[in-house]
Formats: sequence, structure tokens, C-alpha cells
Amino acid sequence: MLVYIIKLVLLVPLVAGLAWGSLWLWKRAQSGPAAQAGDGARRLRLIESVSFGPQTRIALVEVDGRALLIGQSRAGLIALGDWADG
Repeated sequence: MLVYIIKLVLLVPLVAGLAWGSLWLWKRAQSGPAAQAGDGARRLRLIESVSFGPQTRIALVEVDGRALLIGQSRAGLIALGDWADG
């Protein structure tokens, strides 16, 4: 019984650490090379998104300083036009 408790005390933190490390590596791999460079300059930013149903959405996205209105549906994405504030 003592051997079981010692194994439990040693292996539970090891498994938790491996899970945390794999999630951290996965997050780093998903962010891409621009985020890994560390410059912090992102060319694409989601300003706002509104869902009209389970598979339709409209999004306001900023790309290189320009705001674009994009529609998303089951068929794909379509640029609806530029967004001008005021």
C-alpha cells in the first residue's frame, strides 16, 4: 500500500505537468510565426462579430488599418465592403 501512495504522489504531478506543457506548446504552435517573433504587430484584428444563426455571421475586421465587413455562411466567406466610420 505504501508503494502505491508513493507512486501516486510522484506520478500525479508528473502527468499534470505534461498536460500543462503540451497545452502550452499547442498554444504556441497555433499562434503562428508572427506571434512567436515577439514584435507584437498584428496585421489582422477582429473588431466585432454578430451571429445571425448557427452558421451565418457578419464580422468587422481590421486589416492593415482598413476596416472590412465580412460575411460568413455555410458557402464560405465573402467581403461585403469597406467600413467607414462616420
